[in-house]
Amino acid sequence: MLGISSGTNVVLWGFAEGRVIEVLGHPRTVHSFTWHPDGRGLACAAGTEVWVWDGYRTNHIVLSGHLEQVQHLSFNPRGDLLASTAWDASTRFWDVNSGELLFLSRAGFDPVFGVDGVRIGYFKEGRTLGIWRANPSRIYRKLSLPMNAAPYFSGFDFSPNGHSLAAVNANGVHVWDFASGEYQAFRPNRNIRSVCFTKDGTCLVLVGANRLNRWRLDPSGATVQLRAEADVDLQPRSALDGGSVTRGVEDVLTVPSMDRVFCVDLGDPSVWWELPGKGLIGGINSTSISPNTNWIATSYWKDRGTSVWDTRTRQRIRSLGPAGGFVSFSPDNRWLLVGSVGAYTLWETGRILNWRSPCRPPTARGWCANSRWRASISRRSANS
Repeated sequence: MLGISSGTNVVLWGFAEGRVIEVLGHPRTVHSFTWHPDGRGLACAAGTEVWVWDGYRTNHIVLSGHLEQVQHLSFNPRGDLLASTAWDASTRFWDVNSGELLFLSRAGFDPVFGVDGVRIGYFKEGRTLGIWRANPSRIYRKLSLPMNAAPYFSGFDFSPNGHSLAAVNANGVHVWDFASGEYQAFRPNRNIRSVCFTKDGTCLVLVGANRLNRWRLDPSGATVQLRAEADVDLQPRSALDGGSVTRGVEDVLTVPSMDRVFCVDLGDPSVWWELPGKGLIGGINSTSISPNTNWIATSYWKDRGTSVWDTRTRQRIRSLGPAGGFVSFSPDNRWLLVGSVGAYTLWETGRILNWRSPCRPPTARGWCANSRWRASISRRSANS
């Protein structure tokens, strides 16, 4: 596309179509604009504001903060950082996807990012040129949704090989390439509680309002398509809450429901079994099965209690008191983490069965020790 600024508009001309594709309107005259590295988005300087557009969907966000006319814009090569300079003698750096102001400088103007995204050239009016260095975190980064997508996620999961990440929100299902951060796929869907990958990583299992959906990840060239494959009806059918995945002896998805927990084999999602609550399980917020599949922890939102169940006897073996909200077992089956409104508590599984008090959190000396019990790891059929 070719972009042409004309008064308060930016006109987008499609070469392949040979016509105007879109007209992006602004409340003030557009003095400058620049294309996003992906070739579909752009940032426009309209008075004291910066308008960041998705040129294909015409969604936009407005970046406000400059006091005078914005006169220069520059994206970094990844397209997640935007620099703007205005006649108020400030240069501002913005998170492109959230619109958050990250940094303000008055030490230089009209920055231009180098191809590595680390060096930023700038000048001081009438005096000198210089180079800033941007040092992105090696351990923290964002995977971004399309502009103006629903901001809150109800669940996510990494593929077994660690290459992909899937997440669900009010808009539907989203998939990213984890290494590059590239947004790979989207499919609209409503009322999805959580998402997880099957054991071989070829499909997604979605926990819906009252059933499971299985969608296949179908690579097609540079894109990935999500295709509906099959539904799984859990019986007796009832309202489902968000599921939790444990990858251990078996890859298992636990799905809480009213007075029961459904356990789904992610090697074959059509195979499942249930833990009946026998009147002791209400509407659960969170569940987790231990990697050896011997125990299930159930927890209720806002400190309404946490319990541990033996999957072999289908009996509740311990109530851990009123604290609760979220639960997760450690990969070695030794620890149960209980998250509540006020604190996180680590329980040692041996002490749970021996009715001991919870151990203290980790200290500089290390973890709590001296467990008096060791579980035997038994491989149990999903239908047993």
